[in-house]
Order: sequence, then structure tokens, then C-alpha cells
Amino acid sequence: MNPKIVYSLGALLVAGGLASWQLSRDGKKGAARTAADMPKLEGSDDVDTIKLTAPEKDGKQTEVVLEKKGETWVMVKPVAYAANQASVKSLVDNFKEVKVSDVIADAATDDQKKAFDLDDKKAIRVVASKGGATKVDWLFGKGGGRGQMMMIAGQKGVYAASNYSSWLYNKEVKAWRDSEIFKLEEDKIVGLTVTNTHGVFVFAKDTNAKEKAWDGKFKGAKIARFDAKKVEDAVRAFKALAADDFADGKSDADTGLDKPEAVVVLSDKDGAKSTLSVGKVAAGTNRYAKKSGSDTVFVISSWPADWATSDEAKYQEPLPSKDKKSGKDAPAMGDMPPGMGGMPPGHPGMGGMGGMPPGHPGGH
Repeated sequence: MNPKIVYSLGALLVAGGLASWQLSRDGKKGAARTAADMPKLEGSDDVDTIKLTAPEKDGKQTEVVLEKKGETWVMVKPVAYAANQASVKSLVDNFKEVKVSDVIADAATDDQKKAFDLDDKKAIRVVASKGGATKVDWLFGKGGGRGQMMMIAGQKGVYAASNYSSWLYNKEVKAWRDSEIFKLEEDKIVGLTVTNTHGVFVFAKDTNAKEKAWDGKFKGAKIARFDAKKVEDAVRAFKALAADDFADGKSDADTGLDKPEAVVVLSDKDGAKSTLSVGKVAAGTNRYAKKSGSDTVFVISSWPADWATSDEAKYQEPLPSKDKKSGKDAPAMGDMPPGMGGMPPGHPGMGGMGGMPPGHPGGH
């Protein structure tokens, strides 16, 4: 082989080896630098106070303050109220899961903070402490392919965080509050009374009957074509009733609760009664409501509100339809001749309707 060719090949091999060595050396230096610059987050779940500051909205920032009283969390700001225990627990548990996975900037400039939504107006900030000693003080900004942008109080760097979920930190105020209105045992409920603008409905369960069936009266008379299953649905709408929202600061005159449009009373077999007053429409088809013994004004969804405000037809079986040719009552679906009634094989039935209405205990 030509000596010149051999020499050239040798030079290429040497150059390639040097380049490979340099890349490997630089990579190790970069890795060492990154590991050294990434702080170890040691978020603690042993905290008794949490302050959450939401991003600015309409020129205002909302701060939520939660405190632990014994084993129970309560909200102390912006309103004093029982906290949603599950929401707070999920947040506290996540403090120990958040990790720093990358260094984005060693020392963030003001422009970078704005670009990453880590400035005072756009960041989500969480400060958690125990006995006044700060355990967690983090700011979260934009999310991206490298992770969630974050800063740590007292440090200039911007980091990418893993195991962060915005739905744990960036909730509306109402989501931090305990939304429970009623939590009743369905099997114990034996009476339901609904008084509204249409009249008075009285439903009672015959607990001595084998089927423990409901009977119903409207304005003192038996309801024609009464459907006991409708009462069961109404009971389910109220037994685990939860607020869709709250209406703090509104007067009874504002909400219509000074002259309720409906009053619902559920009675259990031990004689206990749970009473709900239903007022004006709040938004859409939702309505204001208040339970006995509480000054809190709730907003309930249309599902329970409809059971409270509807007329007699709400608790009746539907009228049979008329046959267009004969003018006679058409047979009910269950009375159709073979091959004509019911849903066709494989039909999804009511499942295609999207399930129960919002607010129904079986819904979402």
C-alpha cells in the first residue's frame, strides 16, 4: 500500500480517537456540573400550614391558607371553612415526590422568569411549614418537554421538575373547601317531603312491606300513575349531596333563600331530619341552597334542584302515547308484541346518553 495512504489513515484514526476522547471528557464534565448544580428537594409531608398563591387573574391574585388542627385540615383564608381533606392530603403527599431533573438556567434573569411564567404574577407558589419553620417554598411555571419549570426560594436557578401535577396545586378556591352538604345512608331514609311552588309532595316508605315500596301523595291525594322509582332517584340525588360552588357574601334576598322556592326534608327511621332550602337560579340551571343549621350558601347542580322544584309529572310514569291511526293508547314499550318492543339486540341503551346527570351520586 502506498505509504502516503497509510500515513493518512493513521492520522484520521488518531484524530478520531482524540475527538472521541474529548467528547467523552466534555460529557463527563457536563454531567458532573449538572449533578452538582441540581439541588436535592426534600419536601416534607410533616407540615401544619400551607399557603398557595395562584397566578394573577383579572389583576388579582388569590391566596389560600390551610392549617392543620389536630388531624384535620381547615381553610382559614380566604374564608374560614372545613377543608377538602382528600385534596390537601394529595398535595402534601406530593411534596415528597417532586424532584429536580434538569438545570434550565443557572441564574434566571427577569426576562427568563417572565418567559417561564416564574415571575410574581404568573407563578404558582406553595409555602409549607411546621411550627413556623419553612419546609417547602417553591414556585412553578410553564410545563414542557423537559418538565415543569420551577424555582426554589433563596436560589437563582431555574430547574425542570418531575412528578409535579398542576391539578394538585392550582385549584379554584372552592376545590379546597369541603363540598359535602349531606351524607346520609340511603337504606335508613324512610320519608321525603318536598314543598315547592306547585304544592306539597309527601313520600313515605312502607318498611313493613316485603319490597319496602314508596307511596306518594301530592296536595293530600294519591299521585296518579305514581312511579316509586322516581322517588328512589330523588333520594339518591340528595343523600350524598355536594356543593357545586359557594356563594359567600350573598344575602338571603340575593339568593332567594328568604323565600325559598322549595324546601326538601329527608327523614330517617331514627327520626332525624335533614332539611334543604332551595332558592333562585345561580347560573345556568344551578340553584342557591342552604341546609338547616348552617349559614353557608351553596350552589347545587340542576340534578337535585330539579327534584326539588318540579311539578307532579316529575314523579309520574309517562302518559301512554296515542296511535295516530286509531287514536287509541299505544301499548307501552314493555307490552309490545314479540319482535317489536324493547331495544334491539346490542343497543347500548341509556349508556349512550353519557350516564347520570352532573351532581347525581352515580355521575361524574
